[in-house]
Amino acid sequence: MADQKAKDIKDLRDRERTKQANFRSLWQDISDMMCPFMYPITGSQSPGAELMTQIFDHTAMEESENMASGLSNNLMPAGQQFFSIRAADRRLHQSQTVRRYFSELTEITHQELANSNFLSQVDMTLQMWLTFGISCLYSEWTKKTGLNFRDYGIGMWQCLENSKGLIDTLIMTVPMTARQCVQDWGLENVGESIVKAYEKNETRNDIFNIIHLTRPRAERDERMIDAKNMAFESVYVSEKDDHTIEEGGYEEFPFAVPRYRIIFGEVYGRGQGSIALRAARTLNRAVKDFDEAGNKWVNPPLEVLDTFDGDVDVSPGAQNWVTQLNSIQAIDRGALGAFPIGKDWIEYRTQRIQEIFFKNVFEQLAMLTGDRRTTVEIIERLKEGMKKMSKPIGRLFVECYDPTITRSVLSLVRNGAAPPPPPELQGQGFKIEYIGPLALALRDQQSKGLQYWIAALGQMEPMFPGVKDNVDHDKAARDLGESLGVKTDHIRPIRDRDAIRQMRQEAQQAQLQMAMLEQAAKGYKDTTSAAEKGSPAEQVQSAMQGAV
Repeated sequence: MADQKAKDIKDLRDRERTKQANFRSLWQDISDMMCPFMYPITGSQSPGAELMTQIFDHTAMEESENMASGLSNNLMPAGQQFFSIRAADRRLHQSQTVRRYFSELTEITHQELANSNFLSQVDMTLQMWLTFGISCLYSEWTKKTGLNFRDYGIGMWQCLENSKGLIDTLIMTVPMTARQCVQDWGLENVGESIVKAYEKNETRNDIFNIIHLTRPRAERDERMIDAKNMAFESVYVSEKDDHTIEEGGYEEFPFAVPRYRIIFGEVYGRGQGSIALRAARTLNRAVKDFDEAGNKWVNPPLEVLDTFDGDVDVSPGAQNWVTQLNSIQAIDRGALGAFPIGKDWIEYRTQRIQEIFFKNVFEQLAMLTGDRRTTVEIIERLKEGMKKMSKPIGRLFVECYDPTITRSVLSLVRNGAAPPPPPELQGQGFKIEYIGPLALALRDQQSKGLQYWIAALGQMEPMFPGVKDNVDHDKAARDLGESLGVKTDHIRPIRDRDAIRQMRQEAQQAQLQMAMLEQAAKGYKDTTSAAEKGSPAEQVQSAMQGAV
């Protein structure tokens, strides 16, 4: 039975989809050239249909995938930790108990992410993000599988920003069979049309659109801990029946919606695919023409005089008998296209698309020519290339990895898969610090600035004695270690560091006293005459006699 809330949600979806129309058209064009295997955006397709009939050159599609793969490898190296969890309050993180807890929590979170489908789903999210400019990754906890993630196709949803410019509302339209709907919500909740389809075996797999709205809850009682009083409301609606199937909630916004590049006044981002689209179309047409020119050069069209009798045999070594010369000849080569020029043009356009997708950043070894390069040079070239992507990567951390990892950590703690925080962390937050190669490359300038500064002060020291006193060496050393991605466990707590320094100082003082005593004893033994009574020498001799 239709209800007003369901109608309002459906109307909201329709209004936002209308606003999204220009983007949907752009995304479909990009998809046709670079991601033909994704979920259709503006139309529909039959299962098993040929999807690449209009693609004659695969460069844009391959480079989009290569960039996503390179980005993933540099954000999340296989078999390595790519982030650490720290106390939001820096003073708390000096506690050995707090450091040990976050170290364990970091290890557990990485293990649980590796055991889930996180890597496979986030790879798709990355490719959609950099190609289309926006993507959507959903995260949840299930009793059966633990952490679970799902990347949703770009044509399936609409989103809204809050007053801070952050995505906090998402409207998803998901096609589901009647059987799947009944499995998830029960026959009594799904609506009249789905019930009728399910009751007949031949229609159980008919498709119905389910609208899922997630947004901040307008009114809630924070004292209540049930699903209908959580910070974000979740509503499932049957599109066909205008029927509310289920109402619930989430503790945190479950969707991460990263955007690559944002133009003022637009909610949806624009990716490298929008920049490469025109070049990809031009290259696609050039390759099509090049293939046609090649075919004409190999098997050119012929001019045949009407005096020639029969069919022209163009097979290898064929003989055609004519009554006069030049009865059969190829059309002038100039009409067949400039084959060499076409080849150079295609190479130029291919290189341009590769540059758009940062091939020179993620494939350093392949792009180097001439004599061999050192490992240090390759690393420096990689860092410099990655800095070109600093703005979109920074947004990716904020809009994708931060909310996804934070929600994963909270889910692990809430469901007992990770230990609860110690008492000193109750009511305190935590933050994520990224330590993958790309994150380190973006923080590299901070560490280099410190090193250059100290080196410059060292050169100034002879002329301006004491100038190096401006450097807080201990704080600089710890900040440098953190900026270079050194594990927290490998940076000694300040209390332990000071204790070691105290022990070292006491040992040095003891050694100094021993050396003074030994020197005094040697001087005493070498003395042949008694010292003058009351003199310092006599006092030393008396002290030495007492020591002996």
